[in-house]
Amino acid sequence: MTTFQGFVPILVLLGLVLTSVLVHAQNDQSGFISIDCGIVEGSSYTDNVTNINYVSDADFIDSGEIHTTLPIYDSFRIDTQLTTLRSFPQNTRNCYTLKPTQGKGNRYLIRARFMYGNYDFKGQLPEFDVYLGPDYWDTIRFNSSSEPITMEIIHVLSSDYTHVCLVNTGRGTPFVSAIELRLLVGDMYNQTSFGSLYLFRRLRFGIASGTVIRYKADKYDRLWSPFDWPDTTSLYTSDEVDTRNMFDPPSEVMSNAITPKYSNVSLEIDLDPGNTTVDAMLSLRSTYKLTKNWQGDPCAPQDFVWDGVGCIYNDTEFPRIVLLNLSANGLNGGIDSGLARLTMIQTLDLSNNNLTGYVPDFLSGLNFLKDLNLKGNNFAGPIPSGLLEKANKGSLLLSFDGESTGDPASPCDRNNCKNKKDNKIIVPLIAVASTVFVILIALVVVWKIKKTKEHGRGLETRKKKYTYSEVQNITNNFNVVLGKGAFGTVYHGKIGDTQVAVKMLSKSSLQGDKEFQAEANLLLSVHHTNLTSLVGYCNDESHKGIIYEYMANGNLETHLLDTSSSVLNWEKRLQIGCDAAHGLEYLHHGCRPPIVHRDVKCNNILLNEAFQAKLADFGLSKAFPTEGVTHISTEVAGTPGYLDPEYYASYRLTEKSDVYSFGVVLLVIITGQPAITKYDNDNIPINRLVNLKLALGDINNIVDPNLQGNFDANSAWKTVELAMACVADTPSKRPTMKEVVIELNDCLVTERAREKTKSNNLTGLMSLNLEIAHHPTPV
Repeated sequence: MTTFQGFVPILVLLGLVLTSVLVHAQNDQSGFISIDCGIVEGSSYTDNVTNINYVSDADFIDSGEIHTTLPIYDSFRIDTQLTTLRSFPQNTRNCYTLKPTQGKGNRYLIRARFMYGNYDFKGQLPEFDVYLGPDYWDTIRFNSSSEPITMEIIHVLSSDYTHVCLVNTGRGTPFVSAIELRLLVGDMYNQTSFGSLYLFRRLRFGIASGTVIRYKADKYDRLWSPFDWPDTTSLYTSDEVDTRNMFDPPSEVMSNAITPKYSNVSLEIDLDPGNTTVDAMLSLRSTYKLTKNWQGDPCAPQDFVWDGVGCIYNDTEFPRIVLLNLSANGLNGGIDSGLARLTMIQTLDLSNNNLTGYVPDFLSGLNFLKDLNLKGNNFAGPIPSGLLEKANKGSLLLSFDGESTGDPASPCDRNNCKNKKDNKIIVPLIAVASTVFVILIALVVVWKIKKTKEHGRGLETRKKKYTYSEVQNITNNFNVVLGKGAFGTVYHGKIGDTQVAVKMLSKSSLQGDKEFQAEANLLLSVHHTNLTSLVGYCNDESHKGIIYEYMANGNLETHLLDTSSSVLNWEKRLQIGCDAAHGLEYLHHGCRPPIVHRDVKCNNILLNEAFQAKLADFGLSKAFPTEGVTHISTEVAGTPGYLDPEYYASYRLTEKSDVYSFGVVLLVIITGQPAITKYDNDNIPINRLVNLKLALGDINNIVDPNLQGNFDANSAWKTVELAMACVADTPSKRPTMKEVVIELNDCLVTERAREKTKSNNLTGLMSLNLEIAHHPTPV
């Protein structure tokens, strides 16, 4: 008994020591890996703000280049770790190998930080993907050079190591500023039993501004950002707050709180991440009182996607809305701010409604938006400069009344930009206005008389007019021939450093002069990113020609039917189809009066250096002279194989005649076969061939065999169905080009989702092979 009593103080002392060790272990950095990317190999330091020990990343990766952000961005840096970085101009995929001491089965907070700071002097914000091992983590997209990005995940390790990989997706060089691992204990975040947790936000309420709370206040080094909610009152206590629960938040965070400013108002906090879209769509339905059958999830299940909605599906993410068509839905009022939540939207059609007010600037911040149609509304004021800038760069197809793709000179419809104050001064200005009107009439008469005397009347002078001798110099005396047609010959030329194509009228062409006038006048009056642009014209006595932008990759037919050309993949074919459809849709629905092309075919679809497609050759185009006219009677024109048989038989020209021709273009894109195939002594149109193959029910029998089955079957089937609908015998059964654009975009989205999934799977396979190679199974 005495012996036992002698051990009691020793046991108590030992217990106190063990308790002290455990407490200390929870507050030390034994479960941390803290990497400052880009500092000198072998170096380390203790951060003077957080007291966290950081080491060089050289021992974790064997590729990349080290850089420093520019000094001008020093004032934007919150942390020392954002000063340096490692970039990866080589290799598609570069991976850090991290081996925490505790390893497999343990739960970790993993954080990666990125600060561009124009380190490469290019001033071009990169975009790239980040993977955790074989699994897609996120895509890095910067808002500015000075704004850092932090991404964080809570993850249970399935082995004694993990990889953080940066993947080049062709949109800029990947880089990283810091990587941090923090061991979590106990039952914290046990939701990871069902998958990793991606951080949306971690906020401390009741603080409008201030520093981010992290280690040592939070022993797990979580980042708590200050956040002030409107119409609330902040609360604070100086007492220590007991925060013992499964999430173990620091006392400094829990000492602040908020309460509603008014006692009769509830506290509603909406932290919608913007990637799930049910709330955004319900907001639209409520704002505009839509009667659509919008119930449940907009994107799931796929068979019941909401009307007018297109989604992209990926195994590693929730479905995202990428297309929203609210055209002709009777929308009133302004553009709802809920649209800002659709951060992945690519196509947004708000045309032909009664929308008013200003076009909001938040549309410029939708980074993936490629097609925005605002036509047929009553907006006031200018289009936001951000949208016009994107349109002028070619990254956005922007349609609005009065202009096309972003000419800032007149961004409003004819009467929509009037200052509301005008109504107050109408009476005093009547006399002045009358005088001005008389003067204007006189000036117009004088101008008309002058124009009739000018050589080559009928062409406006908004574009530069060239003499024949100037055209000779531009083409180096017509040295390089790009192509020939019924109209004449197309030559390569240069105006300064700009390459151009010069189409000269053939003297033997009976209809040439008429076609020349038609094409030149049309190109002078329409502007669209998917129509070839007019550079100038020549109307010098017997020499007539049109100078337009040079399309480096020639025409579509060459790439589909010429065996010497590289094979266009399915995604690129769909993108080209979408581009051409947009151009045709603009002629039909964006021009007043509407214009029918009359010669839509593959060799009238030209491709620039980026394989962006543009409609060309408007010599046969016809405008409907008055609103409401359903057709015009005219002589038949077009190309065999693409020519609408209804138009050929009745001489009745409608927009659906172009739709038929475009359907043939789609069939050529799909099959890689010409519009007409000669078999024995018979000429078989492509729609007959496809119709025969449809009966077999095998999409691989229809799609170009050169693709070797590398396409999404659903996307291909839908494209075939769309093409066959376009070539329906009865024009009324054919879709409009607006409907064609929507359907084609949907096909493209489906194919891109497959490509991304395939890329993710391939990356995972590569990662698996890499891990097996470095960690062989013991024998």
